[in-house]
Amino acid sequence: MARAAWLRESADAIARVGGPVAGAKAELRRLAAALIVTGEAAGESGSTRVIAGYTLARRLADFDAAADAIAGPASAAERALVEADLRSAAALLGRGETRPSVAVRAALAGLASVPQMPATDELLVLDGLDPGSGAAAQRLLLLCAQARSMPPFADSGGLLEQSLRDAIGVLRSLPTATPELRRERVASVLERAIIALDVSPSDSAAMATLRDIALLGRVGRIASRQTSPPLRRALESAADRAWIDGGAQVTGSLRGMCELVERGDGPRDETLIRPLRPAARLLRLTLRETDAGLAAALAEPNALSPALATAVTARARALGDLRRLERVSAIMAGAGDSPSDAWKGAAEAALAAAREAAKPGATRQPLVDLIHEISRLGRLAGEDSLRAEAQGGGDRGAWRTLTGLAPATIVRTIDDTRRRWLAGLDPRKRVAPDTAARDQLAALAEVMDTLTDVAHLVGDNGEFGASGAAMRLAASPEWEMHAASLETMSRPALAELARACAEAVAGNPDAARAALANASGGISLARLAGRLAARAPEPVDPWREVILSAGGSTTDADSARLAAICRYAEECARLRSAGATSVPLEAWLAARVREALARVDSPD
Repeated sequence: MARAAWLRESADAIARVGGPVAGAKAELRRLAAALIVTGEAAGESGSTRVIAGYTLARRLADFDAAADAIAGPASAAERALVEADLRSAAALLGRGETRPSVAVRAALAGLASVPQMPATDELLVLDGLDPGSGAAAQRLLLLCAQARSMPPFADSGGLLEQSLRDAIGVLRSLPTATPELRRERVASVLERAIIALDVSPSDSAAMATLRDIALLGRVGRIASRQTSPPLRRALESAADRAWIDGGAQVTGSLRGMCELVERGDGPRDETLIRPLRPAARLLRLTLRETDAGLAAALAEPNALSPALATAVTARARALGDLRRLERVSAIMAGAGDSPSDAWKGAAEAALAAAREAAKPGATRQPLVDLIHEISRLGRLAGEDSLRAEAQGGGDRGAWRTLTGLAPATIVRTIDDTRRRWLAGLDPRKRVAPDTAARDQLAALAEVMDTLTDVAHLVGDNGEFGASGAAMRLAASPEWEMHAASLETMSRPALAELARACAEAVAGNPDAARAALANASGGISLARLAGRLAARAPEPVDPWREVILSAGGSTTDADSARLAAICRYAEECARLRSAGATSVPLEAWLAARVREALARVDSPD
């Protein structure tokens, strides 16, 4: 709340000084304060408002510059309208407006340049729609073109236009052999959605209908490409049922299944080194077997049946095995389609396992287990970054800061341990597998998984929170947490993480895992920040940033979770700095961090 008080004081000071745009600048600050105050008062449900308020406060200079740029014969009136819009938005928030993005977008619109109406789009020859729907679609597309050139409305306008174009494209691309009932249903549902959006462009139900129409178009395209006749027929039947039984209502299971099938069938043989191609053929056979399960599940009347979830999981697992094989091939690759010298023995082991799995009555699980092991231990998470720092030879850096060890020492341990592990895999050497080497390398892999996430936060100078990725994260609207607070929350766990690395390097895998377990709870917040930092985009324009933070993005729930995590982590850090703790609050925070971490895939 201190930030809100400062914003109000700043607004009053600007108003007292006066000037042509003093009113607009003062109201900008009052709007930011209103977002923070009303968001805090709403508790966790107000998190997106708090994010928007802090984001607007951070980008005030950009909006002040936009206000200063208002010029021309009607500039006085335009400035007065901007001031009124901002004041109205703050008042709406105070009266309980539940959609902060609506209030913020309207408030900032006056600071954006208003474009000329664009020319008519040639797409608007809409065969199959009645004249009323065609005219409504024309108005919508013109509105979208106008919105895309106005920063506060660019994202929502672009989303509406793309959804409309995709849905119209489905109607146009329906094959001539499409049953008349389905063609009429597509046109009917599309027309109702277009008319609803012409009345209210923010109609969420109509937008969902457009997306579902587009998805069912994808189902048709996926079906036409299937080499498995049962799966092709099942996909076509599922799409027909979706139209006839429920209009354009598409289940989440069908959506997830489409996305899975669209990922393809894994790598082609020619992209793999030669010794791994027999394994690829066996794994591809497993994938084909899952198609039969998908076809059977899609044929059931209940599209949310457990059978479909099970079939989707089985296909995802089979496809994942093929992707791991692709990674293994990249690890082993030497000249041409042969493995490098260091990996020839492991490639022979994979070839032998594939031949064994191809025998009548044999199981493929040993082959899958070997591929998983090589994929996991053949190249550790963050290993390339670690080697780069070791080659640099400096006395600062992320890995040295986090582990307290020279990066070259860790690299030598990985190389020596991997060499012993590979010798045990090579069937030509006829030696027993080196289980101690495998266990040590596995412990190093577990430690490196965690270290890699946290390393994204550490700059080349060894300072926590000083990396380029961490700075991009700090500039994003989702993350409102100081690096010092994050370090305060992570400091005890960082010491345990360094000890885990030292034990793994020393060849004590059990002690390394114990130290890692001790660090796991306390380091989760830093891991989450590190993963988010690795994906943080470059700073966006101020209008889009504030609008997204106010709830205009498609990940409102995730943004609210992150906002709550940042707020309560800051509070926990403040208590720790004062020599106190709140066990219930920290336990709640740890649970939320684990949930968020599970939703963010590892960048490696």
